[in-house]
Amino acid sequence: MIAAQDALLLVARVLMATMFFASARDKFRFDATEVQQVASLHLPVPAFFLVLTGVFEGAGGIALVLGVYTRVAAGALALFTAFVSFVFVRFWSFKGPPEMRTMVRNTFVGNLAITGGLIYLAVLGPGALALTTSNPQA
Repeated sequence: MIAAQDALLLVARVLMATMFFASARDKFRFDATEVQQVASLHLPVPAFFLVLTGVFEGAGGIALVLGVYTRVAAGALALFTAFVSFVFVRFWSFKGPPEMRTMVRNTFVGNLAITGGLIYLAVLGPGALALTTSNPQA
């Protein structure tokens, strides 16, 4: 019988992964805005870093859904999400219409909430509905 906690952990893993799947898809589309954001970091070959980021987000999302290396994936994605939020979603320095500033702020706060959920998952683990159920610490 499936425990409610394990079922809810699976739902949480899948919901958190959707954010990373959607973002990874965007990276592979080479959207001009995304390329410009990466270029603003003064990294060589921004398109390469977009693909690398997309692979990271996709692999992290798969790890969350399947429950494979969940703690590691959740921890890495939490660090990544926090980094991206502070580097690219800087509502405090946004210059534009107030309603857009509110949207950017809400995106930032949402990213912090996702980061919190990922930290929780990194600490708690994937639950029993995971491919690595033989190791509850995985």
